[in-house]
Amino acid sequence: MGDEESQLQTSNSGDEQPVNNDPGDGVEDSQLASPSSSQQQIEALGQERERVEVHNGLVGRNSIPPSDATPGSSSQVQYTTSNHINRLDRRSGTESTTTPQTSAELLSPLTSRTSVSSSYREMPWSAMFDHFLNMRQDRSHREFIDKASITYLGESFPLAIILEDFQEGGMPKLHHPAPPYPGSSSLPHPTDKDITSSHNHPAHVPAQELEYLQAKGAFDYPKKAQWDEFMTVFLDRVFPIYPIFNLNELVQQYRNDTLPPMLIHSICFLAATFCPIIILHRAGWTSRREARFSYYQKAKALFDVQYEVNKLVILQTVVMMSFWGGGPNNYWNFYGWLNIGVTIAETLGLHRSMATTNMKPVDKSLLRRLWWILVIRDAFCSSLVGRPFRIDIDQCDTEILTLDDFAHDTDLMADTTIQSFANYQIHMSKLSLILREIVQARFHPRKLYIDTAQLHGKLVQWRNQLSENLKWSEKSSDVSNIYSTTIAACYHHNLILTYLGQTPVNYDSVTDIEAIYNGDVAHSSAEYISGVLCAAVTSSKIHFMPHELFHGIFLAEAKFYTEMRSSHRLISQLGCAALNSCQMVLHESWDSWDPSPWVMQLFDNLIRRVREEQQLDKASIPVNETTSDASYNINRMSAWGNAPLMPFETDPLIGGVAYESLQNHPMLSTLFEVPQDLFGYGLTPTGPS
Repeated sequence: MGDEESQLQTSNSGDEQPVNNDPGDGVEDSQLASPSSSQQQIEALGQERERVEVHNGLVGRNSIPPSDATPGSSSQVQYTTSNHINRLDRRSGTESTTTPQTSAELLSPLTSRTSVSSSYREMPWSAMFDHFLNMRQDRSHREFIDKASITYLGESFPLAIILEDFQEGGMPKLHHPAPPYPGSSSLPHPTDKDITSSHNHPAHVPAQELEYLQAKGAFDYPKKAQWDEFMTVFLDRVFPIYPIFNLNELVQQYRNDTLPPMLIHSICFLAATFCPIIILHRAGWTSRREARFSYYQKAKALFDVQYEVNKLVILQTVVMMSFWGGGPNNYWNFYGWLNIGVTIAETLGLHRSMATTNMKPVDKSLLRRLWWILVIRDAFCSSLVGRPFRIDIDQCDTEILTLDDFAHDTDLMADTTIQSFANYQIHMSKLSLILREIVQARFHPRKLYIDTAQLHGKLVQWRNQLSENLKWSEKSSDVSNIYSTTIAACYHHNLILTYLGQTPVNYDSVTDIEAIYNGDVAHSSAEYISGVLCAAVTSSKIHFMPHELFHGIFLAEAKFYTEMRSSHRLISQLGCAALNSCQMVLHESWDSWDPSPWVMQLFDNLIRRVREEQQLDKASIPVNETTSDASYNINRMSAWGNAPLMPFETDPLIGGVAYESLQNHPMLSTLFEVPQDLFGYGLTPTGPS
C-alpha cells in the first residue's frame, strides 16, 4: 500500500463515502476503514454469490449540505461542450439517457473472471516478435494498426537494419501491429436505480488483489446524478484544455457505461479538481482535497495491481494522474507520473511520425494530441522544480499539431468559441519547445549558445504568429477567454525565465522608478502574471484555468522577492505588495493546484528571514533613513508574512518540496542566500505525499 493511502482512507461500503477524518491526523487504515453493514463478508475464492449493494449516494458521517441550502443547482451551472452528448445521441438515433443495461443477476467482483487478459499482460518478448514475423509473412494486405495495440521498433533495432521491408514510402517503418488486444475492462457505475451489470475481472489479477481493490473502494462509483455532473465538468472544462480522448468514443462509452474503472476514477479526480465547489458539496464532500484524494487513490490502486492491460487507457489515466502533486521523496508525484506517461508513449511510438502508418486518421490525431500534451506538461512541470526534461525532443519527429487534428468532430469545431481550444493546443505546443530552449540555453550543463536577445526574439516571433482568437492586450486583465489568458501568462513565464537574474539592477541608485521598470522585462512580465491571476481570483475563475497558468506565479514571486529585498523604500514597498498579491492567488488555488501550499510556505519563510535580517541590521549598526524605510516596509507585511504558517503546511495530501532541493534549483538558486538553519519550519510534510 502506498504512503498516501496509509494516511487517508475511504470507508469500505457499497457506495463511495467521503472521508470523515482530517487528512492530516495520521490515522492508520485499520482505524479508518469500516466494512459496510449492507455488504456480505467475502467468501472463499471460487464460490459464486450474489452481491447486494444498496447505493444511497455519498452518505457518511460528515454533514452533507442539503440541495436547497446550496447557492446554486445543477441547472444553474452553465456548460457548452456537454451539448455534444445530445448531438451524438441524435445522430445515432438514441435517447439522451445514462441508464445502463440491466442485469438480472448481480455477480461478485471476485467471482466472474476471464483468462484472455492474463496471457496478454504476461506476454514475453518472444511472443511479440513471433507475432511481428508472422505478420511480415502475410503480405496480402497492408498492415492495419490499432491505436491501443502498437509495436514500436526504432531504427537501431537490428532487424530494421537488415530487412528490406522495414521501409515504407521511403521512410523507416516504425509502427507495427502488436498481438491483438483482448479488450478493456469496464464496470458500469451504480445508478439511481441501484443497478450494477455483471463484470468479468481480468484473470491476471490475483484474488488477494481483488479483495484489496474492493477494500480500497476501487469498484465503488458515484451515483448516477453525481457521475453525470462530473462527466459534464470534464467535457466542458477539462477536455478542451487537455483533449486526451476521442470525444465521440468517450461519450459513447459514457452512454453505454463501458468506461474502464481506472478511467472513471481518473475522470472524477480531474473533475473534482476543476469543478465548482458546489458540485462537490452536493456529492457530500466537505473539501476539494478530500474528493480529489479519494478518486486518486482508487485510480492508483487499480494502476498498482496492473488491473488494466490497454496501454492507451493506461496512458490516458497516467496523464490525468500527473495532476497529483505528491512530494519530493515519493515517486508518485507529478514528475513521476509524467515519467511513466512518457515511457508508455514511447513504447507505443508516439514520439515518432505516423504519417505513413496505416491507421485511422482520427486515431492518429488522438495519439498526436496525447504526445504534445505530454510535451507541454513535461516542459512546464520539469522547469517548475528544476528537474531534467523527461522527453528528448532530439529523438522525436512527431508532426506538430494542426487544426485537422481537432476537426474529426465537425459539430464541435462548428462552434467558434470551441475552436479556440484547438489553436490553444497548437500554439502551447510551440511555446513549450521555446521553453525547453530557454532552459537548455541558461541552465543546461551543456548550454546551447543562444543569447538572451535571440531567446526573446523567438518568443516575439511566436507571439506574432498567434491566431486572432488567442491574441491579448498587455493593458487588459480580462480573463473571460481562458485560452488567451493562459497562453499570455505562459508567454510571460518564459520571458521571466529568460531574464531573471541575468542583469541585476542596482535599485539603491535608482532615481527614476518608472524608467527602471520600463527597462526591466522580468518585472513587466511578473506584473502581468500577477494581474491576470488576481483577476481570475476576483472573477471566481481560478479553479477553471489550465494548470500551466499557475507556473508563472512562482517566477513572478521570485522576481518580486528580489525587489522586496531592496533598501530603496518605494521599490521594497511595491515588491512587498506585489508578493502579497501573488500569495493571495496561491491561497485561492491551494486545494486544486498542488504546488500552491509549498510555494506559499517557501516565500513565507523567505519573507520571515528577510525580516530577521533587517532586525539584526537595526541592532548592530546605526539605522540610517534608507535602512529604516526598508525595515518599515518589511515589518508591515500583511498577514501572509507575519501570521503563522497556513494550516496546510504539513498537509499529507499535497506534498511540499524540500528547501535543500530548491536551494539547488538552477533557476531560483540566487534567492537562497541565507542559511537554512534560520528557518523555523521545515518544508517537507510529516505525512505521506
